[in-house]
This record gives sequence, structure tokens and C-alpha cells, in this order.
Amino acid sequence: QSMLHDKMDELIGITPLTIKVIIDEEDEGFGTIIKSERTERVLSIKREYEFLGGQIRFKTALINNTRNTLTNFKISFDIPDALKWVMHEPKYERRGDSILISKLGVGEKKAVSLYLEPINCMNSPINATVSFFDAKDRPQAVPMEPKMISITCPIFFTESEANLARVKSLQRKLNHRDRKIFPIVNPEKAPLIYSSVLSVFGKYDIRLVFKEFSEKDKFCEAWFYMVLWGNKSEKE
Repeated sequence: QSMLHDKMDELIGITPLTIKVIIDEEDEGFGTIIKSERTERVLSIKREYEFLGGQIRFKTALINNTRNTLTNFKISFDIPDALKWVMHEPKYERRGDSILISKLGVGEKKAVSLYLEPINCMNSPINATVSFFDAKDRPQAVPMEPKMISITCPIFFTESEANLARVKSLQRKLNHRDRKIFPIVNPEKAPLIYSSVLSVFGKYDIRLVFKEFSEKDKFCEAWFYMVLWGNKSEKE
């Protein structure tokens, strides 16, 4: 039936927008691979994530299973608002929430890792669509199987487990807060002042969890985490 549909599309001049793919899922901690029931492997998509220093490293791999070169890959990610895209490696070109890969040779595999900073607690999927051109320069697009990401915000966690979401959650639970505001007389010196403040905190046993500076938006912030061993309490 699938072949009949393809033949009919060809007769009336419709270019197919999708092709059959195989999506492999490597579940963390189990070492198993769950494969779909599709047998025609054109493009394999593998994805997995791990926690790394409070951040999430989300890795996506593409494997060309054909006997031809596939070109102009575009991986368009749909990332939950609770995650902030900090960086990626290797340094493929990025356009918005998409990664561009020029081509995949016969049997070639290429992977990209996204480093995501949790902003809030969440339990949501990361979705993506992979588009490319086949050997006949026809556009193709295939969806990646969604990958569920779970970010918990426990009351107690170690310094290595600290991330922005957990520190913000902890801060919201504090009974007492102290805030001081210092005006900046010379806005052009804001970058220097910001780096100086970070340098001062760096001299102490305080972990820098998150930092962001934007001259364009005239905005900057930094979040720190430390443990006060005197009373066994934790605060940001």
C-alpha cells in the first residue's frame, strides 16, 4: 500500500515530504536500545541526555544508512521554556533553535550536543524535526521521537547538583530575604563592574551557578550557591 501511494504521488507530480526512518532510543542507566518496527532504514536518529555539572547535555546523532550522500541537514529543536540553550558542540552553524549540518556521506554518523541550563523544575519532552535533501535533491523531513526530560527541585542537594532551577526553587522557600540596590552612575562601565563582582565572589568557596550579561538589553544577573556549615543550612 505504501508503494502504491508513492507511485500515485509520482504520477501526479507530488514530491514526498517524509521518508521512513528508524529511531533508536538509548534509555539512561539501562543500556538497552528500543527499536521501532520499521525495517527500511534511511536515517537513524539517536538521542539521549545526561546531567553534567547542574546542566543537561542533550545529544542527538544522525546516521546515513543509504548508499548516497544526504545534504543540507537542519535539526530544528523544540525546547521547553524551562530550559535555556547555553551552548552546543561541535560548532555547527546555529540559526535560532536549529542546527545546520552540510552533509552526511554514505554510512556516516554525525552528532551534536546541546548544553541546556534548567531554569525551572519541569517534566516535559524535547522534540525535533530533521529536514534534508536526498540524493535526487528532493526535500525530506522526519520527526525525532520526543525525549522526556525531568528536572526535580529537592530541598537538599549537593553543590555539584546545583543548577539555576534548584537554586531559584530554594530561594523562593526562604523565610527571610535581604536585598540591596546600588545605582550605576556610569552605565558604560557596567561590564567592568559586573566582572569585578564575579571576581570577588570567586575568591570564596561559593559556586557560580549561572551568569548572563547583555549590553543590548541592559540586563545582567548571576546566581550563586554555597553551604553554610555552621548551622548545616543551605542558601543561595
